[in-house]
Amino acid sequence: MTLVERVAEWPKQWHREGVAEGVARGRREGVAQQRTMLRRQAATRFGDAVGAQLDILLADIEDWDRLGTVADFILSTEDGPELTRRVADLLRQSD
Repeated sequence: MTLVERVAEWPKQWHREGVAEGVARGRREGVAQQRTMLRRQAATRFGDAVGAQLDILLADIEDWDRLGTVADFILSTEDGPELTRRVADLLRQSD
């Protein structure tokens, strides 16, 4: 490949890298918003203390499937301590 061909390829490469970076950033932001929503739902249903505990438990979770499971737990669990136990168990299983 000549130097001219390489230089001509740079804008395409920059575009691909920019798109990949944008997708990754969007995913990170989406996951962060999902965690925030789960914390708010838990706090609304079980109180602020449970919401804060859930926030700590989910701080490093990036997996959409696990976050979806936590959403199911919020709907199907009877009380806050049970919710935090179930989420902690879920996170231990996947380690």
